[in-house]
Amino acid sequence: MKKNYQVKVKGEASKMIVFKLALTPGCEIENFLITGDFFAEHPDLLDSLPQELRNKPITDELVKYIEKILMIAGIYGVDLPEAIDTLASLFKEAREACVRK
Repeated sequence: MKKNYQVKVKGEASKMIVFKLALTPGCEIENFLITGDFFAEHPDLLDSLPQELRNKPITDELVKYIEKILMIAGIYGVDLPEAIDTLASLFKEAREACVRK
């Protein structure tokens, strides 16, 4: 059964960032999206993530890689440390659900 996860982080001036994660029945990433009305200096880095992460298992290294991309992308309008913590929690929850199945 496919699993879907979504979290939102609200920021300054009603800006928000949304992380959406869909896993295959085998607990690999089917889709990962970062959306919202925040600002990014390098949105192309965020746009390339869905294809880059497809069919990869959730690992600590993968989460650190995504965190690094978020920092390099130059995101403004949301609390980036809070967004990164929320992202890490999302992936932890998804990984734990896969282990329990």
